[in-house]
Formats: sequence, structure tokens, C-alpha cells
Amino acid sequence: MTGCSNWRHIVLAVALIVPTAPSFALEGVGFRVQSDDKALTAALQDASLLTPFRRGSNLPAQDIISKARAEYGVLLDALYARGYFGAEITVLVDGREAAEIELLDAPEKITRVEVIVTSGPQFVFGRTSIAPLPGSASPINGFARGEVAASGVIVDAAAAGIEEWRKRGYAQSKVAQSALLADHNSQTVDADIVLEAGPRLNFGKLSVRGEKHMRLDRIIAIAGLPTGERFDPEDLDIVAQRLRRTGAFRSVALQEGTQLDADGNLPITAVLVEERLRRLAVSADVASLDGLTLGVVGAHRNLFGGAERLTLSAYATGIGVDSGGLDYTLSATYERPATFTPDTTFALGVQFDREKNGRTTLDATNSNAKLTQYFSNTLTGTGGVAYQLSRAVDPSGTTIYKSLSFPLGLAWDTRNFKKGASEGVYITAGVKPYVGFGGTEDGVRSELDARGYLGVTPSDSLILAARVQLGMITGSSLAGAPREDLFYSGGPSTVRGQPYKSLGVFELTSDRGATFKTGGTHYLGGSLEARQKVSDTIGLVGFLDAGRIDVGGFFATKDNWHAGAGVGLRYLTAIGPVRLDVAGPVAGDTGGGAQVYIGIGQAF
Repeated sequence: MTGCSNWRHIVLAVALIVPTAPSFALEGVGFRVQSDDKALTAALQDASLLTPFRRGSNLPAQDIISKARAEYGVLLDALYARGYFGAEITVLVDGREAAEIELLDAPEKITRVEVIVTSGPQFVFGRTSIAPLPGSASPINGFARGEVAASGVIVDAAAAGIEEWRKRGYAQSKVAQSALLADHNSQTVDADIVLEAGPRLNFGKLSVRGEKHMRLDRIIAIAGLPTGERFDPEDLDIVAQRLRRTGAFRSVALQEGTQLDADGNLPITAVLVEERLRRLAVSADVASLDGLTLGVVGAHRNLFGGAERLTLSAYATGIGVDSGGLDYTLSATYERPATFTPDTTFALGVQFDREKNGRTTLDATNSNAKLTQYFSNTLTGTGGVAYQLSRAVDPSGTTIYKSLSFPLGLAWDTRNFKKGASEGVYITAGVKPYVGFGGTEDGVRSELDARGYLGVTPSDSLILAARVQLGMITGSSLAGAPREDLFYSGGPSTVRGQPYKSLGVFELTSDRGATFKTGGTHYLGGSLEARQKVSDTIGLVGFLDAGRIDVGGFFATKDNWHAGAGVGLRYLTAIGPVRLDVAGPVAGDTGGGAQVYIGIGQAF
């Protein structure tokens, strides 16, 4: 009897619940725009809250009503943004105007929603005024009589006027008054904006929130806020950039004070979120002929509480191929930002390399100290001193090279995106005068790497990329130049489709009179790529690479060049594209057959 009674209670509960459960049966949403402006139709559909349900939805009726009631405002904003100030919007929920349906009175079931927009004529500006503006500043383009009266233009005009005042030190400038009058008879909009500049201000002191492991004095030194000088928003951007480039902070935000300090200056607060102190990264590249290249990098981002960075790295190449042994690099680097000036970084480094190329084995150690100066967002310079010690073992015997060098470098970077540029250039140039000791001759090693990017379609789905590389050693003979400074060609960083460092020169002779391969004193190379994006995550690439090696001057060695060409696949991710390239030789005699390259990031 007890079991039977329990079953009756369950059946009764179900009977009570089922009749009150809502029914989800929206069949679809109709969307019609009565306008000759096709771009307007697309903009309204993108803005609409209801078009995602054009093929139906299982949302509760109350949620559909909520979105339908909000649809008027969303579409009205999109219409105003394109200058349509006389539009009519109808949203019908099973034939009833959505605005007339209260949420608490929502029907249990909705079958069909219809959205109808009649755009009416596009309005243009009549009278426009924005004042006062400082000095020779003028209203932005588009905010003038006869131009389309887009609401965004009005907002942009006000923002641009405020920014002109802020550039001149008036940090608290604002819109004091604005008036818009739409005349439906003349289909014009009169817009009057009154600005209030406020007082001219200087920077106050920098305060900091969010620091945990960083010392306050070092944060202030790195930021370099020009306290006491006239306010300029560009200076705030520079301060934020200085803090971000240390790599010690996950986020950086600068807040302007709402109240002036006791001296009448504008205080600034840096709100920081620190990064994890330690970072470990593993990288890998694969080439079918040259094997696996594996790298491990460990870094401490805040060694002594002042954003000092210690980086230890190890790289090995030629893993998995029978090439007579691994090539590897071990290095350690210490960097201290804001040394001497907020835009100067001091670094100490040491690196050891073991490389086998043909019949030559090279062991090299480089100890260096350098300064990096950030001149602007696009221009960076480096300068320093380095001591190089190396031993080359080859058919001519064992040679020891010693040199003291003074490397200088410049980098100019105008790329719009570092991981996948569609416009801009990236150019690095370096010159390294060196003094040789013992059998090492004095000389100068120079390098140039220039890359350019151009999007040739409106959406940048097709991008053309080009690269030119050149290097030369002057003042030293081939035998007297440090062996680690010589140039080779071939492989993923120079000519794909050709084996790694397969192109050199045969100038030096062994004790038996036979020549053997070394690098050259001059290198010239170039690459062309066409990058086609076929979806949000997939891209295709076609490329052609070429390079040559010479001794004594460019084009001094007859027919000593090679080329490779191929196609590639890119899988686009947040950390950069995953790269798969297949290439083969098209000129020269250093390679044969196709080669496969796998890595992360574009080739250049």
C-alpha cells in the first residue's frame, strides 16, 4: 500500500508540473528592410538581436519578448549611425507589436517574429559647430554641411576636439553642451557642440596599485612619468609602453586623478597586475632533411624586484638525422630595464655554440654587454662590446680565433601586427667592427634584413610579403675572419627547399692541397610570399627563395647561387600560425628532392 501511495504522489506531481511548463516553438524570424542601401541592410542584420533566430529557437517565450522589445533601440542606433533619422521600425510577435507586450504578460508560446524597417531618406548635416577649438585645430572630415549626418561622426568630432585640448595640456576638457536638431522637411541635422577646456595642467606624482613583488622605486623609475611637466596624453602612452615591455606585468592601466593635488597638478595612478615570476617555454621546428630543432627557454621576470630578467636557453638541431653529431647552443642573458634612462635597457650575456658543417667543427663562446635604446614606438637602437673566442677544426687543422668587437644595430618596425602583418616594414641593420688577436684579422661585419608586407584585398585576405637579406665582411680575408661570422645559405631562414647551410665556398685548402667548404664573406638573399587566407583559421602560401654566397665582394664567385620554391599551409591560432611548408630546389646544385618544414610563426 505504501509503494502504491508513493506512485500516486509522483503521478500527481507530474500532472501539476506539465501543464505550467512553457512551450518552446519559435519557428523563425523574418527580417525585411525597405531601403535601396544594401550596406544598411547588412548593418541592421549584424546589429539585430533577433536575426540569430531566423531559423527558429527553443528559447523561452519571455526571453524572445525581452529581445524583441530591445530590438527597437538596437536598430535605431544602427540607423542613426548611418544618418537615417526618420526610420520606422516594426517588431511583430505573432502579429502583436512587441513594444505593447509586457514581460509579465508574455504568451506561453511564440510561433513567428517579424521585423520590418522602413529606412526613409538619409539625412545630411545642415549647420555644424564645435567650439572652442585650440589654435589652428579644425573639425574632423565629415563634420560639415552636406555630409552624411552619421551619429558616429558627431561623437568622433566631439572626441577629436577634446583630444586637441588634451594634447595642449588641458587634461580635463569635456563637452559642456550639445544640441542636435533633425529637420524632417529638409532632411538635415543641425549639430552644435560646446567644449569646455578646463585648466591647463602639469603631471603630478605617480602612485601605484597592484604591485606585489616589484619595488615601488623601480616601478616609478621604469615608468618615467615626467612629473611637473605639462600634461600630454602621448606621454601616458609612453609610460604604459615602458611598463609593458618589461614583460613583468600582465596588464597595465593608467588612471588620471579626478582631483588635483596640493600643487594643482594632475596625479596619475598606475594600476598593475604582475605576471608570474617564472616562465618556461619549449619550441620545436622540423625539417625533413635537417631533422628536429628543439629549444627550451626558462626565464625569471623579476629577479631582484626591479623587473630584472634572467633568461636561460638551450637549443639543439639535427636531432634524428645522421649528420655526425648535434649542433647546439647554450646561453644566459641578464637584462635590467630603466638603466641610465627610462628608455634604456642594460644587458649582459654569454653564449656557447657547437656546430658541425661538413668537415668543419666549430666551438664558439661569446661574452657581451650591451645597451638597448628605445627611441620611439618604431625605432630601437643597440650598442655594446663583445669578446669572441672560437676554435675551428677542419681539414686545414685547428685554428683559434679571438676578437673584441663593438656591435651597433638599428631596428625600424612599422608592422600593424607582429604575428601576421598585412602592412608596414621591419628592417634591422647591424655593423660590428672587431679587433683580432693572434691570427685573427681586424675587420667589419655588416648585415641588413628588410621585410615588407602589403594587403592587396580590402579584407587583407591576400597578403604579399617580401624579404631581402645581405651580409658582408670587409677588412678581413676569408681565412682571417672569425669562422662563426662567415655566411652560408640554405634552410628555413634563408632558402627553403635547399639543405641547411648547404651553400658555401670552396676557397680554403687542407694540408694535402684539397679545398673544403666554409662560409663566405658576402651573402645576398631574397624571398617572396603570397599568403591567402581561405577561412578564419586556414591560410595557404606560395613562396620563392633565392640566395648566393661570395668571397671578396658581391657576385665575385661565378654561379655560386641556389633557389627553392614551394607551397605552405597555415593554421591560424592566437599565438601565431602553425606552419607547414613543402619546398624543393629550382636552381643550383646543393639539393635534391622535396623538403618539409614544420614550425610556429610565419617564415618571416
